[in-house]
Amino acid sequence: MKSSSGTTRLALTCGLLVIAMATAGALPAAATSTDEPESAFDLVEAAAPDVTTGVHTDAKRTADGLEYAVDSGVVTAPLEASAPVSMEIDGVDYSLGLPVTAGASLTSDNPSAPTFDNNDGSSTSVLVKDSQITVASILSSVEAPEAYSYDYSGMGELRQDPTDGGVTVWRDGVMVSALYQPWAIDAAGAEVPTRYEINGSTLTQVVEHRGAAYAYPIVADPSQTLPGSNSYYAKIILNIDSAAGTTIVSVYPAAGVNWTRVARSTGVNAYNAIVPSTYESQKYHDQLVCHWASAGYFKTPWNLDSWRPNVGYAATVAAWCNPN
Repeated sequence: MKSSSGTTRLALTCGLLVIAMATAGALPAAATSTDEPESAFDLVEAAAPDVTTGVHTDAKRTADGLEYAVDSGVVTAPLEASAPVSMEIDGVDYSLGLPVTAGASLTSDNPSAPTFDNNDGSSTSVLVKDSQITVASILSSVEAPEAYSYDYSGMGELRQDPTDGGVTVWRDGVMVSALYQPWAIDAAGAEVPTRYEINGSTLTQVVEHRGAAYAYPIVADPSQTLPGSNSYYAKIILNIDSAAGTTIVSVYPAAGVNWTRVARSTGVNAYNAIVPSTYESQKYHDQLVCHWASAGYFKTPWNLDSWRPNVGYAATVAAWCNPN
């Protein structure tokens, strides 16, 4: 579409080149419980309020578990410890195995955070949003394990970036999901050392809580985007000035993203999934990361300029994201 000034504007979202951004309304979910949120939800909210903001508090009880209607399909949280979280997103099936023990038992079926007690000093809770799923491990004492493993064989291929540890999930050569950086916080608000480890289709969050004077309970959380969704960016517009031979890539961040928990590699991969390859070089990546780290939501859109030189990330930051 050309404006009177001769500038072409193209809007991109979820990997598709489109003329306008279409926003689908959220599907209604049927309420089955009027109970107050269980303590697991309260603990996660106290540790990281951004994780619980927008969590679905209503679900439909089915034979398979609690069914949540999300924007792009259905997510089902199990009520049996041996069952995975199942997802049908845009007509494609996915599953995620939970880090529960063989003797785990359901302690809460509240839709805000269905929870299993692992009988080892830890419990596991599932929290569902329209574009994100969180599985929180709650460590109640020093006896709790330091490793929590997830089975991704029903989701896709796990890839971990060697530079920053960022984890993404791929299927048939396409990135279908990205994980936020891991975190763990104790009852006093202190950060507990944590990291991801990958072995084949198993992702393990290691929480190094033993040997230090942490306050319990500790909440540890791997959050990830739902398959097929791009929850980092609402849309990206290419402002192409053919006469001048320049382009401004205007990036509109999605609402509610905690950018401090986004690894460079995962945020860049999500950006690359939307834009043409012409705009995937390092100078665009450096401008992008500089904007999310420095400007955040205070200045949007994040404009990435084609005429900026490739000076490296440190020099890009020193130039307030606009190197000359």
